[in-house]
Amino acid sequence: MAIGHQGRLPGPGANRMPPAARRGLIVEILDREGSVTTGRLAEETNVSVVTIHRDLELMEAEGSLVRIRGGATVPSGRGAQVRFVTNWEARLAAHADAKRAIAREAHRLIEPSSTIFIDGSTTALALAVALDADPVPVTVVTDSPAAVVAMHAPEVQIVMVPGHVDHDLRMLSGRWTTDFIRELNYTAAFVSCAAVDLKAGATTTRREILDVLQTVMERSQATYCLADSSKFGRAAMLGIAAVTDFDAVLTDDRLDASVAAAYRASGVRLVECRLRP
Repeated sequence: MAIGHQGRLPGPGANRMPPAARRGLIVEILDREGSVTTGRLAEETNVSVVTIHRDLELMEAEGSLVRIRGGATVPSGRGAQVRFVTNWEARLAAHADAKRAIAREAHRLIEPSSTIFIDGSTTALALAVALDADPVPVTVVTDSPAAVVAMHAPEVQIVMVPGHVDHDLRMLSGRWTTDFIRELNYTAAFVSCAAVDLKAGATTTRREILDVLQTVMERSQATYCLADSSKFGRAAMLGIAAVTDFDAVLTDDRLDASVAAAYRASGVRLVECRLRP
């Protein structure tokens, strides 16, 4: 059930979120508001309070939240200790409005008759959806099966890279993938990451992602990092690139003003995308 929906709930079993998507929504609400009640979560996801309690128990064990009487809140020091979510459905559900805002701005950077790379992230998937809704004559190279499915406009020519299918990340990777990517030239690459930090740079949790992104950045005239504001001030295990290596970092307008100022003072071209067009 959508956030803010009012009225009587559907019958049992109707419109229930998958568990991973439900937990992704819990993380999104906590990132935005800091705390949430079990009753609200049960209503918005159309499951029982007992099911929500099980979700919260599991997520507390993982370190994603702290249970409190009647709900949950973010753990202290979350910015440095947060567990990075790799599950596709959870990532797809998290910060969807911010990803759409970033996609709208990224769409404006696409030059007609160019060749672009769109990576396997859910943020870049939002760009693929935006490109299908407002087509530009362009060639898109991607390692994302989901992006291929999202684009149907005849103006958009699609090149799908070969490789091993990672069902968890919903992307193609491996030696075939990087060798293929290395043979092409790109006008622009649109990529995402797990976390962004001024000192650590853009970082990721998986070697497969790192190999693809570093390869495409070597071959691209311009590279744009697409990262919603929840990813700032954090660092994952593997470094992709310094934030100044990107031609621009696109985020949403929820980023704290002092944080944005620090990035700009360091020479980063930071684009804050409005959540409402």
